[in-house]
Amino acid sequence: MAFILVEILISIAALYEIKSERPQRKVFSAIFILLSFMICFRYGQGSDYYAYEQNYKDVTATGSLLVNTLRHGEIGWYVLLVIGKRLGLSWTLFVAIVSAFMMISIGRIIFREAKYGCFSLLLFFPVYYLVYLYSAVRQGIALTIFLGYALSALLKKRYLKYYLLIVAAVLFHSSAIILFLLPVFLWTEKLKERKYFLIFVPVVFALGASGYLNSAIAFFGAAYYLKTEFSILGTLIRIITFSIIYFIHRTYCKTKDRTVESVLFDLYTLGFCIAMMLSFSDLISQRLTVYLKAIEILLVPLQFYSIQSKIKESQTLLAKRQGVTNNIILLTLLFVAIMNVQLIHNIRSFIIQGNYYSWVDVVNYPYINIFDKDAILKYRPYNLLFVS
Repeated sequence: MAFILVEILISIAALYEIKSERPQRKVFSAIFILLSFMICFRYGQGSDYYAYEQNYKDVTATGSLLVNTLRHGEIGWYVLLVIGKRLGLSWTLFVAIVSAFMMISIGRIIFREAKYGCFSLLLFFPVYYLVYLYSAVRQGIALTIFLGYALSALLKKRYLKYYLLIVAAVLFHSSAIILFLLPVFLWTEKLKERKYFLIFVPVVFALGASGYLNSAIAFFGAAYYLKTEFSILGTLIRIITFSIIYFIHRTYCKTKDRTVESVLFDLYTLGFCIAMMLSFSDLISQRLTVYLKAIEILLVPLQFYSIQSKIKESQTLLAKRQGVTNNIILLTLLFVAIMNVQLIHNIRSFIIQGNYYSWVDVVNYPYINIFDKDAILKYRPYNLLFVS
């Protein structure tokens, strides 16, 4: 029930922020601190929690930092585990420190770029927070390195800094290798040929769906991800979300000048095209393009803020201004609905993946913290905790 209540709180805060047309910094800070405490002090939740705990138990403080002894996990994650062991950190303290780093990284970029922080949290909470920061921690670290630090360097055209940060992200999750392409993509902004990239979307999808790419995917060590198939719900949500953002950009934000909004929109569009191309495998599509999809955390609030600022400064007729304002509120409600659908879908997935008892559902799915570890036994059989 805790996660449902948090989602309701964030939804109300986001609606109030957009309706008031003013960034609600204090409300954002309060909710952000709440989310930070929740993730830092969580226990036993997230499909990979116990697998990561086992990683921590397996490494030794005397282990070489140059030889990765983990069966699954990049060397950056291994080095971090070894450093934690050498510092004498308990597993729960180690998780808290890593979680704090991820939240600080996200909070940093939201505070600087997003304008409407509460609305950013609405987009951040159901997927990026609960799936990547809460559970898929290795990719969560890579994601927060990109969003929190590398993206700013990219926007400022500090390419050396950008590439060094992406190397750091790849050391935690190899999927971040796709981010090496972004500067090249942005350099081609004036090339009309860029649009021909769209031809590859149905071609690659058809090849993947028919199995012709299986051997190539297996060659890169990603055969596991072929277990997942095309996701109707996931693809539908992706298409609807992109359509809304595209509508906002074309209707209200498109200019001849190169703005932060236009750069973020181009990167988001690239992510959408790649996601559709790889959607024959939902897991491959998600893991490779989550970095670009997560740009929506910054993009949509920036779009809304930009629109409302232009309206205030213009001499537009009151009726027209009111019409635009009403459209923004309707779009905000639509985003609230989409995020709530994603929250329900993800909690159901957590229940299945976590081997919870059959009576556990979306409403009574618990939040477990380190101060009451045994509470998890009320919801999951002890002998199944370590196979999640």
